[in-house]
Amino acid sequence: MPKILLADDNLDMLETLEQIFVLYQFDVVKAENGIQAVDKARETRPDIILLDGMMPEMDGFEACKILKNTESTKDIPVVFLTANYTATRDRINGLELGADDYLLKPFNSKELVARTQTVLKRSDMMRSLRSENTKLISENEHLQKESARAGSESLKQGIINQETGLYTREFFMHRLEEEFARAIRYNQSLTLVMIELTNFNQLSEKYGQQVSEFMLMRLANFFLSTTRISDILMRDDQSRFLILMPQTPVAGGENEAHRFHQAIEQDLFIDNETRANLPLTKHKGLEALKFAAVFAVTEFSEYNREKLSSHHLLLNYGYDLLKKAALTGAGSIQTQV
Repeated sequence: MPKILLADDNLDMLETLEQIFVLYQFDVVKAENGIQAVDKARETRPDIILLDGMMPEMDGFEACKILKNTESTKDIPVVFLTANYTATRDRINGLELGADDYLLKPFNSKELVARTQTVLKRSDMMRSLRSENTKLISENEHLQKESARAGSESLKQGIINQETGLYTREFFMHRLEEEFARAIRYNQSLTLVMIELTNFNQLSEKYGQQVSEFMLMRLANFFLSTTRISDILMRDDQSRFLILMPQTPVAGGENEAHRFHQAIEQDLFIDNETRANLPLTKHKGLEALKFAAVFAVTEFSEYNREKLSSHHLLLNYGYDLLKKAALTGAGSIQTQV
């Protein structure tokens, strides 16, 4: 039975909401203002929180901000249900604070429950994606060697970003330096593929940070599932992925970039279950909720070792190519000459 925290200063509304969610088999916790909502969220760890916008002592926006900046509550999905903040800028503000949905009063009870259940399911799927990403990362041969050498889970925690299930930047840079040294020693090719989602911020503003993050995590899962276990994937910055491909010439990286572009262009990384849990309406269909991306592919080899004499130069050259791709437009793939 999912647990929901209802926060509203109108006691009649609070009772009505309780009756609705009890009818749909929810365990209900109640709060009458923002301060109570934050305290009870910390105490009871609900599965989802329904916040009124305007409440005494602390409004819903401030409560949401605190909840999303507190380690123990930041992953609990939040839905706004308000009658006072109805302007588009209010909705955007709520979504930018980390809310998963923004609903207005008066409401249809069946729609309210359906939207709440959709947010809950999407939250569960996000946790599953993180877990699956971590599992796929853990199969990487380099991680297994590092973990075995350290003999503890603490190293793995420093290698894997707990938010995404992907490698941390520190570990990626460590592996980049190692693979670069290996490529020099054995005269091997080392290719770096960069992917920039150029409209990530716009989608976040339109659909909310949680929805765009959910889509991004699904894309990351696709990358992990379809690349080699020897490849090293990192989320670099909010909307950028880096994939290091040892013993791979630039042509192989270019082929991967074209494959990734096709997957993003045709939504091949989105399965039917994901589609069913996207917050789409008649005015915001799947076509609007589509990533646009640019790509850069750069290679270290025996032929350019003087130009790219360090792993930092390889990385910076890739960033320069990515900037050129962004200026060219969505779908552009820039490859070193």
